[in-house]
Amino acid sequence: MVQKGAKVCGPTSGRTHEALTDQPRLHFFTYNFLDGSEKGKNGGINKYSTGLALEAQLFPNSPNGPSF
Repeated sequence: MVQKGAKVCGPTSGRTHEALTDQPRLHFFTYNFLDGSEKGKNGGINKYSTGLALEAQLFPNSPNGPSF
């Protein structure tokens, strides 16, 4: 069954994103390792803590657990 896994809202831009998934877990990644040297879309600079990613997935090591 597909359901809402997360909703992210940008208070400054007003943008929102809803992640729909049929997986039991969302892994949250941030851009906390960037130092401003990477260029992004349209030549913009990817600075520290300026982005995120949500990855829907199963529980870690679930193929090896008898209860999964």
